[in-house]
Amino acid sequence: MVFGKQFSRSWMSDASYVDELDKLITGRLISTLRAHDQTTQPPLAFRLLLRQLARHVNGGFSFEIACDCALLGELVFTSGRGGIYKLTDSTNPDEQKLHEPLLALRNTCFHPGNLGSAPNVPALVEALRMTGERGLAERLSKDWGLVSLSNDLARWAIQQAHAIGRFELLAIDRWWPKALT
Repeated sequence: MVFGKQFSRSWMSDASYVDELDKLITGRLISTLRAHDQTTQPPLAFRLLLRQLARHVNGGFSFEIACDCALLGELVFTSGRGGIYKLTDSTNPDEQKLHEPLLALRNTCFHPGNLGSAPNVPALVEALRMTGERGLAERLSKDWGLVSLSNDLARWAIQQAHAIGRFELLAIDRWWPKALT
């Protein structure tokens, strides 16, 4: 289990934090859906996404872990806003800074053919550099195939998802144990 220790030290493996964030994210999603006269059943459940992530972590599936973390970031960010994962919807610079890396990962994983005016892999390379992953950024800039094969990229994605969950927990004044920071 390549990622087990890292995952187990995050909020994602603690049932009380998962419960707290599940209530928050699901509540936001339902409110947003109701405001737009939509069904009150969210299309993607926070808790189920975390279960899927845990299965992928246990199986060591790097690309799936990266995709799950990218979806987690999008779900958290858009839960109270509706719409798509675009950082211009936030007026909080700390929130934007936390979400930029997972947005770049999401765009790379789910839009692999985009070579338009803002190709996705170079944006991900820049996000890796911004978060201190210079070696991984350098390797990825030379071999875009690492997106689907890299254990290092999956490890980084878990770190980014952990940071977003921690931000949300701190925003609702949940106690955060020092061991998990």
